[in-house]
Amino acid sequence: MKSRHVLFLLIFLLLPAIYAQTSSSGDGGKVDAPLGLIISPTNGTIFISSNVDILVSASSNTGLNCKFTGRVYNELNEYKEIRYKDCPFCDLKDSFFTLANAYYDAVPGWSYKVDIRCNDKSGNTETKTVYFTVQGNRNEDKTAPELNIKSPINNIKNLPNTKLDFEVNELSHCGYTLASLDSSSGGAGHVSIDGYINNHKSDLALTEVENYILTLGCKDLNDNSVSKEIKFSVSSGITSTSGSGGGGSRESCQKYYTCPDGTKIEYCKTVTKEIPSKCVPSDIPGAGPVCSPGSVSVKCECIEDPRSSCPEIITTSTTIQITTITTLEYSDAEPEEQDALLYNKNKTTCDNGCLLDNKCFQIGFRKDNAYCSINHKFIDQKNEDLTCENNFECDSNLCIDNKCLSSSLWQKILIFFRKFF
Repeated sequence: MKSRHVLFLLIFLLLPAIYAQTSSSGDGGKVDAPLGLIISPTNGTIFISSNVDILVSASSNTGLNCKFTGRVYNELNEYKEIRYKDCPFCDLKDSFFTLANAYYDAVPGWSYKVDIRCNDKSGNTETKTVYFTVQGNRNEDKTAPELNIKSPINNIKNLPNTKLDFEVNELSHCGYTLASLDSSSGGAGHVSIDGYINNHKSDLALTEVENYILTLGCKDLNDNSVSKEIKFSVSSGITSTSGSGGGGSRESCQKYYTCPDGTKIEYCKTVTKEIPSKCVPSDIPGAGPVCSPGSVSVKCECIEDPRSSCPEIITTSTTIQITTITTLEYSDAEPEEQDALLYNKNKTTCDNGCLLDNKCFQIGFRKDNAYCSINHKFIDQKNEDLTCENNFECDSNLCIDNKCLSSSLWQKILIFFRKFF
């Protein structure tokens, strides 16, 4: 009997631990637990400028991997799904950072809802939603969006693995039709691209030694539309020639990659090489020389990884974040200060930022190797290996796992990850 009582007592004592273990491992060991997410901008923010991309960010003391899902809606409560314009670390799988940023195109007269879902290395997750509005009247927009097709290249030969790559200057819903001029079955028909976007890149089903016509159309949030058409051919090489030394013009294949600090790197360009005509004496007595026609080689050359050309020091773009509609005065502000000003009216207090020379700057603004801290004071930026919570605290603008990281080490980390992607 005593042994039975002891057994029952042990089971009773172990029950809480067993229950906790089974509860926490019900979903592959993942727990929906708060990560202490701090999101920006604050809910209800009204942006008065549509010329600056809106920075949406999530930060935490622990490493995060985050996904951003957005939509816009108008006064009629009509919703449209949107995609971020740029997200530097969104495509790095199984990588964790203390700060996650996504940039959204600012369209006047629309309200935004962005869901941010993050997880840490242990699988714990947290989701937060931020709401903000861009000031303006959406019905005043009567201008068609501007469309830039970067690939395929018009009127020259393209490789069979050429991708569709284009940009549009405002959030737009786009679709394209790819048709072969050589066969009735060639092409991809009409393809509609999900959501409203600013850029897109995808594969094209191309067949070698065929000529194609690509028609791409985009419609913005206010139903203004634009359409472009290009014709191109496909070959395993992208070199074309013309006789008698004639070259002719070729549309540029220039492509640019935007670095995390906003710097644009040209990574594709057209290279033209002229091959002169050659003449040799004829073997026939009395005949003139035999000449071969000259030719022109046109080639599109690209850097394999444009990220390797980005500047070593990576900075984070600053956007205007205002909780109330305020008239800004920029008359005595430097250009690099204007986007960070909360107000500039000779105020003596600065409740939501840092006061400097009678100007109120938002938290995180950097000037002369100092940053506006959450204590509303400018503090010197920290050197490598010092403790940090936000990127702007470090002179390299890199805070990972609560330590300032040198820019050179960050470049080595990026090179390491490129081996896997």
